[in-house]
Amino acid sequence: MKNKKIIVLLILSLSLLFIKTLVIKFASENTEFIEKNYSRGIYPIISKALTSISNKVPFSIGEVLVIVFVIGICVVTFKLITYIIKKKYHKLILGISYMVFCSSLLFCIFDGVWLLNNYRTNIEDLMSLSIENNDKQALVDTFEALIIKTNSLRQELSEDDNNLAWGLSKQEILHNAYKGYDGVNQQYDFIGKDIVLVKGLLSSPIQTMSGYTGIYLFFVGEPSVNIQAPIFTIPHTACHEIAHQKGFAQEEAANYIGFLACKNNEDLIFQYSGYFSAMTYVGNAIFTVDPQIYYELTASYDEQVQNDIMYVREFWQRAQKKATSKVANHLNDAYLKAYNQPEGIKSYGRFVDLLVADFIEDGDV
Repeated sequence: MKNKKIIVLLILSLSLLFIKTLVIKFASENTEFIEKNYSRGIYPIISKALTSISNKVPFSIGEVLVIVFVIGICVVTFKLITYIIKKKYHKLILGISYMVFCSSLLFCIFDGVWLLNNYRTNIEDLMSLSIENNDKQALVDTFEALIIKTNSLRQELSEDDNNLAWGLSKQEILHNAYKGYDGVNQQYDFIGKDIVLVKGLLSSPIQTMSGYTGIYLFFVGEPSVNIQAPIFTIPHTACHEIAHQKGFAQEEAANYIGFLACKNNEDLIFQYSGYFSAMTYVGNAIFTVDPQIYYELTASYDEQVQNDIMYVREFWQRAQKKATSKVANHLNDAYLKAYNQPEGIKSYGRFVDLLVADFIEDGDV
């Protein structure tokens, strides 16, 4: 009877993993179907239900669940070790069988709750942006336009005691991040504009050591950010995580949509954060192509912008732990590659392609 239970659990686990494999294969070959029926059909219903609960709670529900999950894993692992010590091998196998089944079930649930969005239509196709005509000159022109806009916005902002860009408190930023999506929705009606409250993470010190600025806790529909990061970088991170909540799993899409949300937010600190981030990404891309041009163009940085850049650079150099960051990057890279983002963490760089395509379209960003 006990052996039968183990066999049933293993059969169920294999069946779930087989179904998951079939669903992922179908999704990867039918992006238009996923776009129409999941990303714009089933997912928004799931997302609104989860967010309606999350918005009512002042702290990160997802973070609490992660802590409970980790504690649970530790307890179960300890229990399995005691079975080994006491030579209760049947109970050990049964326990492992339950763990495999639960893991298989969770993988399937997670796919249904959010991860299938990785297989929706590419953002450049949804927005009719051509990224094929991007060349070095277009990259340079985009960078120059971003520098001009970033410099202009910086001069309009207040400063804190460290002469850094300042506009709103961290809590105000988290509660106002969704507002820029009204303007984005007017231009692209497939991007929702519902109210989403971003959560600050209690585990921000761990995020900082890992080099992370934010995370979308998809199993509870909760955009969350590292509140230890320089405050003027938080708005774009918050808008990026909201883009994930709206069903855009691809990192370049979340970055670009987050930029558009910052651009359409009435608060200057959001606009500055979006342009500051975009300028940084495009600048890094130019540096890899032609360092000399990069240094020539960055000479036009406003002194205040340069001060902000130096602060961000020094903050991450000081706070980030290389070993922790390396492990975190490997895990994130593996996750992205497993879910239809073959470039892994390098996919963040495709944000630049979208910005350049945006500039080519109308000569502005």
